[in-house]
Amino acid sequence: MDNNKFNAEPDFGKKLYEEFSKIKQEIQKPNVLIAGATGVGKSSLINNKNACK
Repeated sequence: MDNNKFNAEPDFGKKLYEEFSKIKQEIQKPNVLIAGATGVGKSSLINNKNACK
């Protein structure tokens, strides 16, 4: 049995990280979507920006 069938490209993780880093540097202001039902705290999450710091 081929143990490498799910990892066809050994450097995939490294290449993915490098490409992601390039794209991340090009993004100046990301768009963010916060969705949810009425009353679940979407506005509270946005208004309390310091909660994640």
